[in-house]
Amino acid sequence: MLFDKPKRKTNIFQDELFASEELLWSGKSVVSRLFTVQDLFLIPFSLFWCAFVFSFWTVGFPNLFLLPHTLAGIYMLVGRFVVKYWHKQHTYYAVTNQRLLILSTSFGHHVQSYDVSKLPALKKSIGMSDVGSIVFGVEPQYRWWQRKQYNMSNTGTEMFGYMLPGFYDIHDAEEVYRLVAQLAHQSGYDGYEKSKPAYLPR
Repeated sequence: MLFDKPKRKTNIFQDELFASEELLWSGKSVVSRLFTVQDLFLIPFSLFWCAFVFSFWTVGFPNLFLLPHTLAGIYMLVGRFVVKYWHKQHTYYAVTNQRLLILSTSFGHHVQSYDVSKLPALKKSIGMSDVGSIVFGVEPQYRWWQRKQYNMSNTGTEMFGYMLPGFYDIHDAEEVYRLVAQLAHQSGYDGYEKSKPAYLPR
């Protein structure tokens, strides 16, 4: 066999496959993994924000000004974890012999598709129990005059920055990463050794 197939599968992607396409792996995020490295900054910042806004409530500052700032603080401190949990429950990932698929059923039915032979990058971050994330997007070039300059992927605050496409907090992350890298290597780069991305074996 060409591929070592991870065992996790689901039929939710059957209607999304092309006639010649084969489902090699599918799964979803571990919903209990709600904290990321970014939270080392976001949680203290949220506490500071809430304390700062509360100090203005105590001195009788106009409610019309304080209300949106209070709601923003509550969302950053608590609400984003509820939103993240909801999205994790309704997001599914799949690897086929041609594409990487991300299916969201949070509000409707939305599918993102990425050609496995044209991935601009492939990065992995593996944690305990082989739960980790695989990212296959490239961070945009920093421009000081543009909004959303910060990578807020998998934090629940993506509306304040940008989100890179990827499989976040999945089981068997190392195995899935090797599967994707093997697919990318075999499907699109055999004849182009010098131009292959750095993540592929030479």
